[in-house]
Amino acid sequence: MSNCSEFLPAEGYPTSSDFNKGMGIFLPIFTWSYVLVSTIFYLKEHRSSSFLKKRQTALILTSSFGICILAIFPIREFVGRERFPCVLTELIPFVSLGLFAFPVVVRALHYYWRIQFNRKLAKSAFAKDALASKQVQDAAAVTDTEILNQTMVELRTAKFLASKTWAYFLQLMFTLAFVVAALILSKDRLDCLGCENNEFSFYAQVVFAAILLGTAATGLRLVRKEPDPLGIKQEVKALYIIGFFGLVLNLCLESIDPADVQADGKWFWNYILVMALIGCQTVLMPLQIYNARKLVRKRRTSSLSDTASGNRRNSELDLLLDSEVGREYFKSHLVNELSIENYFFWRDVNAWKEEGCSAEGAKYIYDVYIANNSTLEINISGVMHNDIEKKIKLNQIEPSIFDEAYKTIVVLMETNAFPRFKKSSLYKQWSGTEGSDPNLNMGAALPESI
Repeated sequence: MSNCSEFLPAEGYPTSSDFNKGMGIFLPIFTWSYVLVSTIFYLKEHRSSSFLKKRQTALILTSSFGICILAIFPIREFVGRERFPCVLTELIPFVSLGLFAFPVVVRALHYYWRIQFNRKLAKSAFAKDALASKQVQDAAAVTDTEILNQTMVELRTAKFLASKTWAYFLQLMFTLAFVVAALILSKDRLDCLGCENNEFSFYAQVVFAAILLGTAATGLRLVRKEPDPLGIKQEVKALYIIGFFGLVLNLCLESIDPADVQADGKWFWNYILVMALIGCQTVLMPLQIYNARKLVRKRRTSSLSDTASGNRRNSELDLLLDSEVGREYFKSHLVNELSIENYFFWRDVNAWKEEGCSAEGAKYIYDVYIANNSTLEINISGVMHNDIEKKIKLNQIEPSIFDEAYKTIVVLMETNAFPRFKKSSLYKQWSGTEGSDPNLNMGAALPESI
């Protein structure tokens, strides 16, 4: 490879200061080490955390990989700008931006589609009951089959949009678009060294950053009034505030270059963006590990309290679930919380025990709530899942087969969804209308087609 005479700096290559060289190797090594360690701890915690399992792990890992890609750029200051491949100078900003930022955009959009899927799921599950409710005045005009067909088509569409396959497809398309754009911009520099970003490349980065920001703002606007049980809205906001601030500061200082510190080889303004993305990595993984452990501690405290009392039946949640009206309000809340599957599991296990614990009923519960990728899959530990799966496959059906999973889901509702329900307008409505019909009509059994 040779130097690109067309794209060389007019004033020649500066000699990097010792401090700048040191930063050029320290920052990448620190970034890669931090990402690696936090990823190992995140994946370890992910195995047993229902909180982390509900997050898009593959997209989170993609964002972390994008941070690692950007951390390659400071090495230019360590090896010398005249020896750094031009194609990397052009590719790294675009590819890292696409790999880091677009997964965050996709996660915001995917969160919105998951909310819509939960609502379509509820609509499908309650379609038959709606015919007999006050909400359908002219039941004769709409047949049961028509309602179910319509809701199932809506459900399939919503399920596809909320699927991981669609999320990963969007991410792939976005990343390819960025890579192709970068390759087009660098087509004249594929086999040379020592280039600086030209003005066109600079403004192209600004345009792509604006597109990302606009798309993220659209995703956040869609979910601005939606519940946030997983803290995804807050996470996305934090990532974009930190990332966008770092990017804008980097681009502004790079274009101005106060005291010519970058031109003289004393500093590289890209360090600021790398540092900002290290902060983003903290939000992506360590902070979420902390939140997951805090939730586990909260559940353990609740479980110990129940054990000490010797009787769970005095809990506020149980009193709510004992009330027919209360159940209707709580189910409405769980639909908004993206966790209606927890109530359905609780209800169907109770019904299964009351009806004699049949093998057929146990297999139905397993297929709907326990099996991998089932329609209403609940979040339980891998050990618990494997134990139930083994007993179902060996036809070792016993009344206690779902007991541990049942306790886990009750504690999950009690410590997670129920406290937020108590702060909601639905709880206030229930408190003021105890004993009356809330007209929510959300208690129908699931249709067989789900």
